[in-house]
Amino acid sequence: MKYLFIVTEINSANGICTEAVMKALAKQADNEIFCISNKEYKTPGYKVECGIRYYSVKPRLIYRMSSYLSACHQKGKKAALVALVMKLISKAKLALTIPIWPWISPLYTYRIYKLAKKLCMENEIQCIVPVYTQIDTLIAASILKKKNSRISYVPYFLDSLSGGIGLRVLSAEKTIKKGLKWEERLLCSADEIIVMESSRQHHQKFSTDKPYYSRINYFDIPLFCSRNDEEYQDTEYILKPGAVNIVYVGTLPAGIRSPEYIINVFRKLKGDKWQMWFVGCDDCSVLNKAAQSDDRIHIVGRCSHKKALMYEAGADILLNIGNTNSNMTPSKIFEYMSFAKPIISTCAIKGDSAERYLKKYPAALLLDETSADFAAEAEKTEKFIDKAKYIKFDYDELKKIYYHNTPQAVVDLLGKLNDEKNNESCSD
Repeated sequence: MKYLFIVTEINSANGICTEAVMKALAKQADNEIFCISNKEYKTPGYKVECGIRYYSVKPRLIYRMSSYLSACHQKGKKAALVALVMKLISKAKLALTIPIWPWISPLYTYRIYKLAKKLCMENEIQCIVPVYTQIDTLIAASILKKKNSRISYVPYFLDSLSGGIGLRVLSAEKTIKKGLKWEERLLCSADEIIVMESSRQHHQKFSTDKPYYSRINYFDIPLFCSRNDEEYQDTEYILKPGAVNIVYVGTLPAGIRSPEYIINVFRKLKGDKWQMWFVGCDDCSVLNKAAQSDDRIHIVGRCSHKKALMYEAGADILLNIGNTNSNMTPSKIFEYMSFAKPIISTCAIKGDSAERYLKKYPAALLLDETSADFAAEAEKTEKFIDKAKYIKFDYDELKKIYYHNTPQAVVDLLGKLNDEKNNESCSD
């Protein structure tokens, strides 16, 4: 089977999830995997890794500027100026495109479509999987499906469109209404649709009367797979030896996820044996201020996914910080669980999206961010860590519990679709 995945940001959390599925598909001898993603600053336009052929497309200007800042590790006045220009351009673009939001750049969409069409024609692609982070992937893939009905079209929503976070100028009702209109336009021709379990209630409330609802499959973040610390033994140990290293991996977007609560709890843990590491974020003012006053708090900043995994592998405790959107499941918790390590997770809202998964996990502590008794929370944390070191993990049992969080679950669905297509061809 020849698959074409379209994922705009290959280095993002959704890109990492998509790569997990592509790598699982590539391990099957009969599959050929192609992928379109954004061109990163000073990276090749084409490469082959793990049996996957990567092609790049010129991204939007904002993304190109962000990629430049990230690749060059720009800081200071120049970086601040570029960031300001990015902010102004972004606001202007959003203001102009509010009527068609979340579609922001038709030209960018056309570039994706043009490259996807070329790859489909040259390689006889049989299945297109557009990943929703930005709507451009869905628009391009749906057009290709209309032009060639024999191609399987499987939209993959690692983020929610109609149930996601909208613009500040739009009310929640308008955001949902706009999202539903786009879904109806783009999903009616889909062969199957993959959405996250966290959006089930949303779709059951707003989508059951839609013609495509019967094709919705509730899956989940596909990052639960066998990992072990031995894979990283040949790397330099990057955490503090002899300490209890608590590691957080991910971003801290303002208004969605804040480290303030867990920092307040951490400050109540006495002694240098406690060390906290933040990997992937260096632009959070609360965190930066805390690190300046407590040398046990370390900010690693942005790094490659491979290096982030090194931190996870070396950690004693893995940390998740709750977000304020119940439809956003943090992908990192499944990667965390793959290492079979104790996890501490804060809950920012009632019905936190990570809570239902971690309650099934044998070594997880859930902390309520509404609690103001930080000393009591720190004591609870210390007791949990002391007990967690004795917990034994049964990976096979965990795999059964979290099957829908494995890359194999998506592979099985795509394989089933392929079998059905082949049976239809035979009957014709």
